[in-house]
Amino acid sequence: MSDEGGEGPPPLYERLLCVSPEDCAGSGRLRPPALLGLLQEAAGRDAAERGAGMDLLMDQGLAWMLVRLAAEVARWPRAGEAWRLSTWATSFGGAVAGREFALRPADAGTAGPTAGVEATSRWAVVDLAARRAVRLPAFVRALPTGDARGAARPAPAVEDPVEAPLLAEAMQEVGEGDLDRLGHANNTRYLDWALRALPKGFDDALEIAGFDIAFRKEVRQGDCLRIRTRRLDEERLAHDIRSEALEGREDPSARVVTRWRRRA
Repeated sequence: MSDEGGEGPPPLYERLLCVSPEDCAGSGRLRPPALLGLLQEAAGRDAAERGAGMDLLMDQGLAWMLVRLAAEVARWPRAGEAWRLSTWATSFGGAVAGREFALRPADAGTAGPTAGVEATSRWAVVDLAARRAVRLPAFVRALPTGDARGAARPAPAVEDPVEAPLLAEAMQEVGEGDLDRLGHANNTRYLDWALRALPKGFDDALEIAGFDIAFRKEVRQGDCLRIRTRRLDEERLAHDIRSEALEGREDPSARVVTRWRRRA
């Protein structure tokens, strides 16, 4: 996508975007991992402009880490369309920061419900040496926040879908190209792995209407992942992504729940 400018008053961050064909599938719709990448990029830009970006945190031996993100998709952006991406922090309390997103057609205005994408997320600050979450720094907790509209609140986590029918199972090795600047797998890769593990032709007539990703354990280059997809009901799939090194333990590396509908 290309940035065509546009900004909003604090605590709102906005960008006007043109959907690039390179970020779209053969159907012309924006690919779900590309959407997740856009949201993550916007969050990083907003944090940096407010003096709490990744570079500043890393200078202190800290880093932002995405814990959970849930999105509802009323309509997928298409190649060549102009869309406005907005994000704002909603809370900085204890060890968790909340952030909301809205992606709507550029000509849709800012009032009322959007016929696009709305998402909510939870973030932690981690100590890079200890690889564990810490209390949010005071300068982060002092940042301005906006309203939590709750348009895409995460559903209760699917803790153990093991009783649901198994739809597919695949293996995935984490490569160098999957890594982010912290040396672990980029958040967008988990969604990509989950979708690539689906049976061939599964989504020929379907599209994602929403997704919910809970990140549990970081994975690194060389880790071998087992991806099990189970059908929760007629609309939802649970994708359990687990490092082979964690096989037999309670928590997976990540769990993705996708909700599907027929393409219009």
